[in-house]
Amino acid sequence: MQLFKKLNSIQETNVQPITIIVTDVNKQWIDGLFEEVYWGWVVELHDFWFSKEY
Repeated sequence: MQLFKKLNSIQETNVQPITIIVTDVNKQWIDGLFEEVYWGWVVELHDFWFSKEY
């Protein structure tokens, strides 16, 4: 059980959430994505979208 708690806390501290939003010149959202980076290099993409206009 101690090993599980230790591994779980290591995983939680090595997760970096990243949200990227792209806007046009009028500050309207064009597209975006939400992902998490684990241990500085493993990327898990959760959501990716484009505006209908583009």
